[in-house]
Order: sequence, then C-alpha cells, then structure tokens
Amino acid sequence: MKRIIYLISLLLPVWATAQQLPVNSHFFVNPYFVNPSYAGVSGQTEVFVTHRQNMEMPRSAPVTTSLTMHLPTRGKVAFGVNLSDHVYNLLGTATNMVTVGYALPLGENHFLRAGISAGFSKYTVDRNRLESDADWERISSFNNKSSLDAQFGISYQLKGLTLGVSAPTLLNKRLVNVNPDDALDFTRISYYNLNGGYHLKMSESFAVAPQVQYRYSTQFPSQYQAMGTLYFRNIWAGGGYRQNAGPVAAAGVKIKNTLSVGYAYEPAARAATTIGGTHEVMLSLSFGQKKDKQTAEEKGKQAEKRAEEKAAKEKAENSAKAKEAAKKLAKKEKAADKAGQEKSRKKERAEKDKAKKDSSKQKAAEAKQAKAAREKAKKDKAKEARKVKAERKSESKAPVAKPARPAAPVKEQQPAPVVEKPAEEEVKPAAPETQPVAKPKEEERIEEQKRSHPLELKKGNYVVVGSFNVFDNAVRFTHAVYKRGMRSDYRYSSKTMRYYVYVYQSEDVDAARAERDRIRQLTGISDAWVLIVE
Repeated sequence: MKRIIYLISLLLPVWATAQQLPVNSHFFVNPYFVNPSYAGVSGQTEVFVTHRQNMEMPRSAPVTTSLTMHLPTRGKVAFGVNLSDHVYNLLGTATNMVTVGYALPLGENHFLRAGISAGFSKYTVDRNRLESDADWERISSFNNKSSLDAQFGISYQLKGLTLGVSAPTLLNKRLVNVNPDDALDFTRISYYNLNGGYHLKMSESFAVAPQVQYRYSTQFPSQYQAMGTLYFRNIWAGGGYRQNAGPVAAAGVKIKNTLSVGYAYEPAARAATTIGGTHEVMLSLSFGQKKDKQTAEEKGKQAEKRAEEKAAKEKAENSAKAKEAAKKLAKKEKAADKAGQEKSRKKERAEKDKAKKDSSKQKAAEAKQAKAAREKAKKDKAKEARKVKAERKSESKAPVAKPARPAAPVKEQQPAPVVEKPAEEEVKPAAPETQPVAKPKEEERIEEQKRSHPLELKKGNYVVVGSFNVFDNAVRFTHAVYKRGMRSDYRYSSKTMRYYVYVYQSEDVDAARAERDRIRQLTGISDAWVLIVE
C-alpha cells in the first residue's frame, strides 16, 4: 500500500501537468494550435514546426515539439493536421489529430468558421526514472496506453477582429484503472479555450495586433495570456504576459512571403529563478496562392453592392459640395458687410486704448513716487533703531559666568549577546502571491473536503514546510526540498484553496509533532508546522 501511494505521488503531479494542452507563445502566428476552426485561415498551404524547451534543465522541465499543416481548398472546406509530442518528467504524450474546417462567408472579410479534429493520443512512462522494478510493475499498464481524442472550435472574423472558443478535450474518460485497493485511477481533465484579437493596419507598412487567450477549467486553476505585436513590413516583434508564469517576448521575420522564422523567450518565474528561462523556436513554410472562400455569385453580389454604395457616396458628396458653395457665398457677402462695421469699431477701440495707456502711465508714475517715499522712511527708521541698540549695548554690564554642572556618571556598557548563525540557510518558499496567508506557529487544523480534486488532502497529520496559491510554485518548491535530501510531496485543500508541501505524514499526531521538532533541528526549517486534517 505504501508503494502505490508513492507511485501515485510520483505520477499525479506529472499527469496533472502533462495532460494539459502544451503552452505555445506563437499562438498569434498560428491560431490553429489552440482552435481547430482556424485551419486554413490564411488561404495558403502552410507548414509550422515549433519546439519549446528549457535549456538549463532539459530533463525535468517540459519539452514540447509540434508539427501543424494547413490545407485550404478553393471552396469553403479546409483541412488540417496537428502532430505534437509533449514530455514532462517521466510522462510523455504524443497526439495525432486530423481536422476538417468550414468557413461560412457573411460578407467581405466577414466569416463564421467551425472546425472539428479527431485522432488519438499515446502515453508513455520513462522506466529509467523509476526507483525499482516493483514500481514499474505497478504502472506498466499505463505505458504505451492510447486513447481517442477529439476537439471542436468555432470562430468569428469581421475584417481585423477575431473571436474564438474551443473545447480541446471532448472525450473525458479514464485512461488507467487498477483494483480498488490500489486506487490508481486517472481521469482526463476538460478545458475550454477562449481567444480574441484585432489586427489594426496603421499604414501599408505598419500594423498593431493585440491578442488575448483565456484557458478555463473547473478542475485546475484557470489561466490568461495577453500578447501585443507590432508589424513593420515583414518583421514582427512583441511581448506579453502569462498568468502565474511571467512575461513573454517574441520576434520574427518572413522572408520572400514563403519562409517565416520566429523566436520567443519566457524568463523563469519569480518563485523558481534557479530553473532558468524557456526558449521557443518556430519555422513555417507557405506554398501557392491564397484560396478565395467566396463563390463567383457571392463575388458578383458584393461587386454590385460596392457599386451602389459608391454611387450613393458620390451623390451625397456632390450634394454636400453644392451646399458648401452656397454657404461660402453667403458667408462672403456677410463678411463684406461686417468689414465696414469692424473698421469703425477698431478706430473706437484704438482711441480708448490710447486714453487707457495715458491714464496707466500717470498712475504708474504716482505709485513709483509713493514707493520711493515709503522706502526712504523705512531706511531712516532702521538707522535710528541700530543707533539706539548700540548705545544700550555699551551701557550694559558684562555677564556673570555660571558654574559648570557636574558631569553625569558613565554607565558601564554590557557586552552585546553573541547570536549563533544556523549551520545552513532556511528553506523558505518564494511564492509570488501578493497576499500570502500567514503560517501557524505550531499547528493548523482543517476539515477533509469530499471533492473531485485529484490532489485533495486526506485525513491524517502532515509536517508541512510551505503552502502556495499557485500550482507551479508548489511543484518547484517540492523539487527544491528534495534536493536538500528530504522526500517531499504536495497536496491541495479545497477548504483553504492552497497547495501544501509536506515531508512527513502519519495517523499519529504525536509522531508528527516529534518529526516536526526533529526536522527543525536537523535541517534548519524553522517554520515547519503540523497540519491536522480531520
């Protein structure tokens, strides 16, 4: 039983991360990656190759490689192919999908699109990372496990505006089942992607494109990502932010409208600066001429509509020009009448201004004389005061010296206490929560929650060394504690909505308290406490 608990703790965090859709920082270049309705959206046959990896920790950090193809037709139907391989720790997921899309024209540069993808995923386990053959026997049934996959998405386009929603995991089913005593049972997690953006063309060479993506799930924390891109001819550069991950920077160039090269960099999260940043490289090839999704009849109707709009616009412009000419003539005649009146008014104003100036000069001269008289009187008064002060000073007696006060006794200084430094630094979580929850000094009690969260805490007594609001921070801190030589794991509480990293678990609360005191003395983790789940 202890062995299967260890295997679940080993696989569950990896499973929770690996079965999510892989992150892609070039979704603004290839939106088909997050929504199947965008298959063939550019109107050209395109091939995209993307590779994402953390070069500083190539084995423990996620690695994603994908190949996508857009195959539009001259009609309203388009096809797509999405092949991806996602590896995280000991679990790998290879997904192969084929897409059929349909574009319904609603007007000029106005479409409603829908797409559905179907295929299968294959799951593998890296046996070399397991501790023993007994572990492999427990999870060997999960290795090379396959399951059917399906995706669905719809999108709306009105000129530069795009809005879309997709369901990446339509088939939510169990992939692993072991006997009830072992309780090794995994269920795929459902997600929904919402995306929106606007491509604003400022000139023939310059454009701006803000993009937003939101991933919603009822089983794990949701996440949003925002991106802003500047386009100058065939070059683009931009930046953005991914929730609970940090900033993202991207740049790229398109060569001769055929080959595109892009690069994105995501620095390490604030809570895991030792892991390093993630690099993502994208290559794409475009073939052939753009396919038009509109039929000849639709084009003819739109041409007639544009001709009618042009004629109506010209008629309105001519009418406006005639009205403007009549207004100008009336304004010219009115201006001629006003000219004589304005000339006489100017003459009157000039005479008034001259009289006003003469009066102002006279007042200024009188004020200057009055000011000079006041300053002279002030100087005479000050001179007389200084004279009187000097006479009084000469008549005054010399001051009598006061006896000096006895000096205060000097207190004997006590030596400062010597504070011994700990043998090693304390391991403290560096979570980026803006409002962290204060840790209890010794113990914390919570109730067991009967919910469907895969990491829900069970009844027992845990020695906890850190708690987090963010799932990725709990994973990183667990690895950090493990490197210090302690076996560590983490679980989630729906009561407090936090992830707890613990190093010991027992049904005996006294044993947990003794282990807490021992860990504080041996490792220097002074803020370890006992979490009692009732």
